[in-house]
Amino acid sequence: MPTTKPLWRNTLQKNTAFGHILDLVEIASELGYPYILWNQRIYSVYQDEDGNINAVDTDLNIDDLE
Repeated sequence: MPTTKPLWRNTLQKNTAFGHILDLVEIASELGYPYILWNQRIYSVYQDEDGNINAVDTDLNIDDLE
């Protein structure tokens, strides 16, 4: 899990081109973003020990971004 704080500059934003959250998670991982913003919620992007890319809700929302 990322240890940095979610900021506007390190959180990949949802774009209407993405159809599913997993698509955005995969792109964020490839680009090196530790967080994504999806439906006003901030998710942490990480790779598990099996190499799978996952996202977990951080319990933060868009208003928590600086």
